[in-house]
Amino acid sequence: MLNRRRFARLLGATAISGLSTPALIAPLFAQATAPLLPRGNYVIKNGAVITVDTAAVLPRADVHVIDPACN
Repeated sequence: MLNRRRFARLLGATAISGLSTPALIAPLFAQATAPLLPRGNYVIKNGAVITVDTAAVLPRADVHVIDPACN
């Protein structure tokens, strides 16, 4: 049974754990992200491709991706 005393303990423990959590999470956000590398041209092989045509689904197809900024 949950009485006032147990509820107050539960509420206090929850508040304390909520305050300590940002200290544990903060170092994860402080890490720098990896720089974006230009990819140029690449091929994605054996993927399921859904086209914009009517009912055109290619279960195993290759897609050639071209980055115009690298050309």
